Amino acid sequence: MKNIVNIIKLDHITVSSKTSVLVSTLLPLPFLIMGPQFGIIIYMMMFGNFYHGVFITGEKSGYGNLYGALPITKKELIAARFIETPLLCLIAGGLVTALGEISIRLGWSEYLLKSIHLEDLAVFFTKQSDIFAPVAVAGLCFVFSCYMSFLSLVDFKWGVAKEGPISVLFTFSCCALAWLIITITDIDVAEELKTLVTYHHTKIAVIFVIMGLVLEVIFAIVTYLLIRNDDLR
Repeated sequence: MKNIVNIIKLDHITVSSKTSVLVSTLLPLPFLIMGPQFGIIIYMMMFGNFYHGVFITGEKSGYGNLYGALPITKKELIAARFIETPLLCLIAGGLVTALGEISIRLGWSEYLLKSIHLEDLAVFFTKQSDIFAPVAVAGLCFVFSCYMSFLSLVDFKWGVAKEGPISVLFTFSCCALAWLIITITDIDVAEELKTLVTYHHTKIAVIFVIMGLVLEVIFAIVTYLLIRNDDLR
């Protein structure tokens, strides 16, 4: 566990700077206050992409040689990398969801949007259904960020340069598999979505978080099976 924590600390030190943190925190803030759900999406996508900078910097700096020389196992390195994304997204999601809820409950969002004559958007962002509540939107962004962390698998095995083509192939394969499963099992997707909409927004968020964490575990296991006989990058 200590090695995993140290790897996460090193990754954070490597790719972060005061300027980037300040820009990442303040730039989307107006969107978060005026249109909380939209702001949450921006924040979550930014923090969910953290792993990308880690791998780019690692490849350029020869981190594979460093980790290979240290008493760090591949399991620990993989665990650290696949813990980073959900951890950052959960922390960021909790903070921005709280701020978004405050903006809605105190009327900031509605007031600001109406002051620039965007009454329809004011209603859209503040009189939402449970499925569009800030916490539900954050949950959906979380599961999407966890899905995109399959690129960590690609980076571990083939390197950052192969992200593009393999990500396209992987996404199309997932879509084809989903279509095949739906066709074989005759699942009524529309009815399932209607059922989801009836849930309380907190339950919706919990479902999405569980889905995201399951994806992370699957990607981590597959990654280890793929690179267990390879040298660290």
